[in-house]
Amino acid sequence: MFGKLDDIEKQVLDLVKKIDSGKSKELKDSVNRLEETLNVAEISVCQWSEDRVLEMANQYFFDNLSLPVDASFEQIQQRIREVFYAEDLIRFKEEYTLWKADKLSNSFVFEFRRQVNDDTQWLRVVITRKIDEEKTAYTAICWNITSEKSSAQDASQREISLKEQNQKLSKLILDIESRRVDLVENQNAIHANLCESNAYMWSWKIPEGLVRIEMPSLEFEDQVSEDIYTFDKIIDKIHPEDVQKIQMDKTYNIYKQNDTFSVELRINYDGTGYNWFEFRGSVVERAADGSISYLRGIFLNIQNRKSTELSLLQEIDRLREADRLRNSIFSNLTQEIRTPLHAIVGFSDILALTEQKEERMKYLDVIKSNNEILLNIIEGVVEYSDTEPEEELKKDSVCLWEYMVELHQIYSMKIEGPVKLIFSNPYDSRRVLLDSDKLNQVFGILLNNAIQFTEKGSISYSYEYTDDKIIFSITDTGDGIASDKVENLFLHLEKSEGANNNFGLSVCKSLINKMNGQIMLNTKLGVGTSFTIEIPLVWDEHNIEKPVKINGLSEQKRASQINKGPSLPVILVAEDVLYSFLMLKTLLEDRYEVIHAENGEHAIELFKETNPVFVFMDIKMPVMDGIEATRRIRELSKNVPIIVLTAYAVRSLRKDAAEAGCTDMLTKPTTSKQINATIRKYMRRDI
Repeated sequence: MFGKLDDIEKQVLDLVKKIDSGKSKELKDSVNRLEETLNVAEISVCQWSEDRVLEMANQYFFDNLSLPVDASFEQIQQRIREVFYAEDLIRFKEEYTLWKADKLSNSFVFEFRRQVNDDTQWLRVVITRKIDEEKTAYTAICWNITSEKSSAQDASQREISLKEQNQKLSKLILDIESRRVDLVENQNAIHANLCESNAYMWSWKIPEGLVRIEMPSLEFEDQVSEDIYTFDKIIDKIHPEDVQKIQMDKTYNIYKQNDTFSVELRINYDGTGYNWFEFRGSVVERAADGSISYLRGIFLNIQNRKSTELSLLQEIDRLREADRLRNSIFSNLTQEIRTPLHAIVGFSDILALTEQKEERMKYLDVIKSNNEILLNIIEGVVEYSDTEPEEELKKDSVCLWEYMVELHQIYSMKIEGPVKLIFSNPYDSRRVLLDSDKLNQVFGILLNNAIQFTEKGSISYSYEYTDDKIIFSITDTGDGIASDKVENLFLHLEKSEGANNNFGLSVCKSLINKMNGQIMLNTKLGVGTSFTIEIPLVWDEHNIEKPVKINGLSEQKRASQINKGPSLPVILVAEDVLYSFLMLKTLLEDRYEVIHAENGEHAIELFKETNPVFVFMDIKMPVMDGIEATRRIRELSKNVPIIVLTAYAVRSLRKDAAEAGCTDMLTKPTTSKQINATIRKYMRRDI
């Protein structure tokens, strides 16, 4: 912004000369040129009298306020009240009133804020007054200082200091031209002021290819004289990526339409490394064909400002990544918690209405199982916040084949798009001793990450036994990880530098370390990622029971359901979680024939074969989700009630479900009262 104020330096000097010479025509041309320069430099100028009469304002002043050039003083005041912050206007009024009462001060400076397209802009206004015998005249100059305000604190202080020195420089130059003071004395003062603000003067005579730099500490080789250097030697010191910013062929194209410029360059001036410098300059002379022949200006070291900006950007990226990871974790937790909670609430409701001891024990087992799942999830959240304290390792008896099948049921419904979840180990009923809670957390983190970063291909997982180890592997065909990020990937965010860390993976490593194991990573950017986990193998010699198949009804039982021709009305439940289906079946089987579909595609097949009178539809299911299944069923029947029953609590889901043809939606967990009320509402019969 200070560069824009310096833009009019030459115009002001020319105007002073014209006034001294008394050449009226040239004076008028100079005034027009000055006003044009102010407009191009985006500087608003306005003059008014003590009796509130607008005497002069440039075009940019009216354009900036979106007012016609014939706007009155009152219209201008009204527009200012509309666009600027009210608190700033109140403060301005107080300070402006005090200034007007102070007859000793002839200038007043204030900074405003205004809202433009959801962004806040800062403007600085300088008001001066001229008092003569007849009246008092006021002049206001205003320009945008948003970029100055948004700079880092140290950079802002440097900019303010530079502006003050530029003002001193302008005053000294005016003194030289108007008062004819001693040239050498003022040049020394100018140089001293520039050095005080760490700014230095330069000039470039293009036809001669020579650059003059008044910076004693800047030492270039093969200098022509004490402070005159060849342009080629300066180019050698500039970073290769920045050279094009000042190449002659491009410079001419840029500066043909502009008399001022500002450019930031990296320069290795002393052989110790590149530092950032900002060069500001203006065109002093042009040749007859309009090409530039002479440039001059100032430059300053902005390395500290650039370093601060880079640090701030890195910190912002780190915070954004931490926030993204946190949001991802808790969005996944929402569904994970609601699913077991649905079974707990539902079967608790049924339990209160059941008197038979055998049935009550069965329901208690279901509630206990889902309660353990819910507790494991909650304990997993605690692990995320504190993985350091030592604790005793649990020894649960686990059939890994059965455990892997359950993982497939849980995580296949989370996959969207053309991605396959693959588990291919052959059946194995042997059981091992390990901490199942920690294993759940590890697989949850790794599978969720794989699903998030895999858009096509597959996610496969497996296990194998060696003499003394269990080796797990999880492989995906996703985005992969850049090699420069792998080294710090398992470090805690708060304990490592940089923003390329994954807190979930750090938790995985901590959990596996507690299990006396290790985790290894093999990845390639754009190809995929493979994790290998090794933990000690301990066989459970006292428990060799075969795994219980819990993936729903067998094909023979489904066929018997369909072929026996039930006398009761059929309710179809599309639900991939067995406990959720069993709760509905237990609640309704005395009045309805309740049949089970494990996914959306299977639900369509059973709908065609059984013609149900009512449908409960889950959303997140493997093979085909509930939304698409509802659309297909609506092609077969327009009237059958279809109720969405889901733990996927997202606001936009209700709209998607309605558009697909769903009659209503219930969110897990639900109670038997809600289920019965919904059936009664849409079946119009007593229950």
